[in-house]
Amino acid sequence: MWSPDLSAFQGPAYKSIAAAIGEGISSGVLKPGDKLPTHRALADQLGVTTGTITRGYAEAERQNLVQARVGSGTYIREPEANCPMFGITPLPNELEGQIDLSYSFALTLGQEQHLAEELANIAADPALMHRLLQYQPECGMRHHRQAGKHWLEYTGAKHIDEDRVLISNGGQHGFFTALLALCQRGDTILSDGLTYPGLINTARQLGLRLIGLDMDEQGSTPEALELACQRHQPRAIYLMPRLNNPTSRQMSRERVEALATICRKHRLHIIEDDVQGCLTDTEHTTFTNVAPDISILVSSCSKALVGGLRVGYIHPTEQTFEPIANALKSSCWMIAPLPTEVASRWITSERAGQIIEAQRNELEIRHQIVAEHLQDYRYESVSSAFNVWLHLPEQWRAAEFARRAAEVDILLKPAELFAAGQYPAPQAVRFCVGGELSRERLKSGLVRLVEILGEMPGGTEGLV
Repeated sequence: MWSPDLSAFQGPAYKSIAAAIGEGISSGVLKPGDKLPTHRALADQLGVTTGTITRGYAEAERQNLVQARVGSGTYIREPEANCPMFGITPLPNELEGQIDLSYSFALTLGQEQHLAEELANIAADPALMHRLLQYQPECGMRHHRQAGKHWLEYTGAKHIDEDRVLISNGGQHGFFTALLALCQRGDTILSDGLTYPGLINTARQLGLRLIGLDMDEQGSTPEALELACQRHQPRAIYLMPRLNNPTSRQMSRERVEALATICRKHRLHIIEDDVQGCLTDTEHTTFTNVAPDISILVSSCSKALVGGLRVGYIHPTEQTFEPIANALKSSCWMIAPLPTEVASRWITSERAGQIIEAQRNELEIRHQIVAEHLQDYRYESVSSAFNVWLHLPEQWRAAEFARRAAEVDILLKPAELFAAGQYPAPQAVRFCVGGELSRERLKSGLVRLVEILGEMPGGTEGLV
């Protein structure tokens, strides 16, 4: 019989029970469809009242962790068909009338023509073509690593050592490789309470325990980090200081310095994901610039240039370079040289800068459109971000709102998808303004969202 250790959690016993269920799901001890002990059996096992168990199961159900079946018992919730918070998310489709706001994609601004021209230039150099078709060093070709250094510096990083630049298959592969090198199954890692779902999935795949830290308007708080370090002895922390995904919150220099001090005190590696932050102000503070001795920088061209290139960069510390390079080799042997050549040429010419400037200009216009439509609602965004974090009126739950939006062909993602570990997901949703979405379709989607915001769940209109 499943019997949790409630001493590992703080707060009322019923909330600890819900948190233990969530941790059991994250660690794989509890699987979809598993039946939980009866209220009486678990109460006797834990030495609490049946009322405490009842409240604990109810809290877990509120968090969409379990499902109570009348006359049968309480079960770990099964993945739901077409539910945006479970399972592998399908790629955007082109159903007529559907407006997909669920993906944080680079804007489509004529990159196809740039690619055609660059491929023609590469094809005109037979010697280069021959080199690109051969096996390469696992760390990447020298001129590709030089371009990587140029990219990291162009997007705001300092203290970049070209000999420590590693090339990855995008940002996701970058932090996956870093965690693979630094952690062993069962280790604890930390992140913002609301974080990138790819990190959540990576932690599950690697068998890592993920703890989501309490957040304020800047992200993780120093108090939450210090407490987590004392309790859990984590191996690493994953943060996005320049632009949190999904909330678009940004850390001040004071916050970055405070968190870095705590990380150094507890010998904690910082994995800094700057995949989306590279579009923001290059002077905005990063951990890499404040604490280069403990910060592993992960960046990518996917958001700033175009998603299909799948070219990213890792800049480890001196101590972590060799293990991360070895993990990179074991995960893919080497990075495909042709797309890396394309990205390198764009970076070392004016093309990357032109694409980035075009993205920033268009994103600013799109956020003005969002502001016009959502002026009566609370949301968080930054004009250089693809994401908008929309706080819902009190009558709406995030998952229910996402399902209602899907009924009118608007796709977005509920907060539950971004909640790390047992962090309580707020009633909010993320929608995005990038990709191939036109301004007119964005406006149309926002009109539909505003209509739903004014409804009562179940379809009754009349609330503002």
